[in-house]
Amino acid sequence: MSGRKPSNPRSPSRDVAPAPRVRGDTIAAVSTASGQGALAVIRTSGPRAEEICRRIVTPWPSAPRLAIRCRIHAVDDTSLLLDDGLVTVFPAPHSFNGETIVEFSTHGGGFVPAAVLAALIEAGARAARP
Repeated sequence: MSGRKPSNPRSPSRDVAPAPRVRGDTIAAVSTASGQGALAVIRTSGPRAEEICRRIVTPWPSAPRLAIRCRIHAVDDTSLLLDDGLVTVFPAPHSFNGETIVEFSTHGGGFVPAAVLAALIEAGARAARP
């Protein structure tokens, strides 16, 4: 043996650089593991996070950092309900990454998180890359 530790297939390669983030980009992603689960978390982060999320949330949360029960619907269409969940707004610069973050806590599984993510992308967010 050469004394070298075997590589961990689950850890990212050190030879691969992360994809560059475009300045001014607003991204969205499902933050919980895929598969069966009671709840899912979807996050949107960037300078247009609030503007984008307002297009799919009614009513808009009345205070920052307070989880509010909201209707999550199709883009600009309150009659097409995607879910009834919690929405929390973390305004910049007082969030964990310094950008405005809007966090959705929705029902889990595959359909609802995918539908909310698709609505966020349709409203103007970019799908986050790993």
